[in-house]
Amino acid sequence: MRALLLILFALFALPARAGNFTDNGDGTVTDTRTGLVWMRCALGQTWSGTACTGTAAAYSWDQAASLTLTYAGRSDWRLPWVRELHSIVDYTTFSPAIDGGAFPATPSSYFWSESPNIYFFCYAWSVDFYSGGDSYSRERCGDTTRGHVRLVRREQYSALLDDTRPTGDYVDHGDGTATHTPTGLTWMRCALGQAWNGTTCTGATSTYTWDQAKALTQTYAGHSDWRLPDLPELRSLVDYLKTPRPAINDSLFPATPDSGFWSGSPIAGYSDLAWYVNFYFGGTGSGLRSSYDYALSVRLVRSGQQPGSPPGQPTITSITAGSGRATIHFTPPANTGGSPITGYTASCAASGQTTRTATGSGSPLTVRNLIGGVAYQCAVAATNSGGSTGAVSAAVPVTPAPGKKGGISSILMLLLD
Repeated sequence: MRALLLILFALFALPARAGNFTDNGDGTVTDTRTGLVWMRCALGQTWSGTACTGTAAAYSWDQAASLTLTYAGRSDWRLPWVRELHSIVDYTTFSPAIDGGAFPATPSSYFWSESPNIYFFCYAWSVDFYSGGDSYSRERCGDTTRGHVRLVRREQYSALLDDTRPTGDYVDHGDGTATHTPTGLTWMRCALGQAWNGTTCTGATSTYTWDQAKALTQTYAGHSDWRLPDLPELRSLVDYLKTPRPAINDSLFPATPDSGFWSGSPIAGYSDLAWYVNFYFGGTGSGLRSSYDYALSVRLVRSGQQPGSPPGQPTITSITAGSGRATIHFTPPANTGGSPITGYTASCAASGQTTRTATGSGSPLTVRNLIGGVAYQCAVAATNSGGSTGAVSAAVPVTPAPGKKGGISSILMLLLD
């Protein structure tokens, strides 16, 4: 049996991973944190099997928003929402601010999102992959402003990536704090300097340099682990569809000033700069860390129990290869992420073939429309309100029997990663 396993591993290599991304072997990657499937190349470039070649095309927003494309066997590709586009920014690097292994030859420039600026009809959101900042003032009316495009698709809805932040996504703890369920983060409802009186925030906010904000310690609502949020955490509060200002759910965060709030994230490549979020529109900005010219507000966060964390990995127990299909048996993840499992997605991929999927509420799942005689990599991912897991993979040779009604051709046990 050990010899057989070694042979199967040699024949059917598991998909490569680049950071948080699973290579699907067809010019796409899946983000294991969000479940989103991305094209590896910007439109205009071509996936060679190892790299993106050619020059990324530039589009007006109207052109980008109306694009339709069939790629890697799917026709549901679309322009990403701004929060989805933010999710692939890598703030530890710059020029480009993205995982170059997953997305090679990415231009260090603006990429369009589908999200309009809710305050100005002729503006739309875009993300600058030089640094990872964003812009809410890129014109979408007319044909003068151009940006690059990377298309995305997703298997199922996730509140984590919504442009809006409805009240129902929060749990009010009655002590001046609230937890955002999709992220699992617990926030102070008032900015520092304000006081919670049981119904609202009173008083004026205090302002700090970034150095001062980073050094803050606070005991509040029985906890002493409050901290300055990093940029993705702080930006998770932005409601891109809310009017009037500020761009935050002010039922949960009353009296929030429509001005800048520090994040704890420095800007890669610039030792004197750090990121902040301006809740006037919800955009990001950069400020000098030690300058009193950049004295900004602060809202502290704690990680809490992470009820919105993605679940752990399911365990595949066996795979039955049948006539043009694979039936995957698995057990649920030991770690649910603090939230109920809402579904499972099984997928089978092979080089040069369309990736096939099946979804359901539990084991087993049967993936159909597979090509006989082709070695597939099959996987199962679990999903809850916090997102999807990375998938557990096993190699599956599928040998269909044309004209044969049913029947099992082979059973493979799980090959451990």
